[in-house]
Amino acid sequence: MKMLSIATVIVVVLAIFAVMRHENAGAPAPEVGRPFLPELAAHVNDVATLTVRGADGDFVVRRADAGWTLDAWDGHPADFATVKAAITGLADLTLRAAMTAKPEKHAQLGLAEPGGGATSTGLKLEDANGAVLADVIVGESRPGTPPSLFVRKEGDDQSWQVDGKLEVPGEIARWADKQLLRVPAEQIASVVVTHPDGETLTVERKPEEPAPQPPADASDEDAAVAAAAAADATPKAPEWTLRDLPEGRELRSTYVLSSLAGALARLDLDGVAKPDAVPDDAEWTEARFVATDGVTYALRLTEHDGKHYVRIEVTRADDASADAAATKSLAERLAGRTFELASWRASALDKRLDDLLKPLPSADDTAAAPSGAPFAPGADGTDVALPEGLDAATLEQLKAMMSQDGAVDVPATDGGSDAPGAEPPADDAGASSGVEPKDDAPAGAGGGMR
Repeated sequence: MKMLSIATVIVVVLAIFAVMRHENAGAPAPEVGRPFLPELAAHVNDVATLTVRGADGDFVVRRADAGWTLDAWDGHPADFATVKAAITGLADLTLRAAMTAKPEKHAQLGLAEPGGGATSTGLKLEDANGAVLADVIVGESRPGTPPSLFVRKEGDDQSWQVDGKLEVPGEIARWADKQLLRVPAEQIASVVVTHPDGETLTVERKPEEPAPQPPADASDEDAAVAAAAAADATPKAPEWTLRDLPEGRELRSTYVLSSLAGALARLDLDGVAKPDAVPDDAEWTEARFVATDGVTYALRLTEHDGKHYVRIEVTRADDASADAAATKSLAERLAGRTFELASWRASALDKRLDDLLKPLPSADDTAAAPSGAPFAPGADGTDVALPEGLDAATLEQLKAMMSQDGAVDVPATDGGSDAPGAEPPADDAGASSGVEPKDDAPAGAGGGMR
């Protein structure tokens, strides 16, 4: 049945193409292999703006002194590879076949006018003087060797199947250079997170242990061998510590510290916010990363209307450093802008102490059992409080029945709920039986293995 369905779809698609080509039988046959836009190849380097019409409306990608930028995102850098692929891909398209010239059939090829839910994307290329170098509508693509797609010129109903590969995203985010920071944990010395309510946590890099030195009486050859071995050794990953660990609390794991220290290793944006996207009275959390080379990355984070925002300030302690120019360039690129972050990226930065520490015992974990109540082991190895006021014979019967499944022998008692043989409650499961769990006991048996 599945094979029949696939075959049916193929037949329908081929039939549609055949009908469209038949409808266009009166049109001049294209020169197969001829460029779709013959004049564009000579002007690819003259393109100064790309205007895209797609899912996010109209937006402009513009050539600037420092590279391509996005007007709608306050001049944020565009991804050069995406821009280049769009321009050269359009110039490289070659004709394969003439398709329909009927506007009502354009949607079947993904060539309806962009907007209003259409799947097509419009692309207009202009030079620095505003002269139009190309203006097309890009439709559906088809895999194959070579791959092909459907296109038509703006204002022309004639559509074409062309050979080549062309991707024109209709979403502005897909044109953006999403990279904000690339600072691996190995380059971080400390992280301080300060919340609006005053809570602060500080994660610091542990001092590295000095490399072992050869004995003082070692020969020059032995010393040289030891130095070479030390140079070839794999660098040890940094270890981290939480300053002022609260008394009685434990870290969830060392990973939570290294994860925070590495939060800038690949920090990418989701978008660039408009200046008024965040209200003036918003409360900000600051995550301050100090690198081993003296650069400080101060990130301010907030959430508004379900979106997460960050502002980034980059400074260097030593302006005379050889890397000072690169730091200044990065700082200028990020300064004065508010970026949108994915929620998971924001949560990796906006940490509180409780996110790093094991949870405190709950009230259920610490609640004391009823005073004087006798205990017996349950089938899962945990102690079960028995009702008070039962006669001795009934208590013994209950204990015997429960101990058969619990795999723990309960010493007999002669008294009631306060008889000398009754064991008091204990913190560790199984401790009331007075029997220590064995190393080879199955999980859940006896006192519960740790």
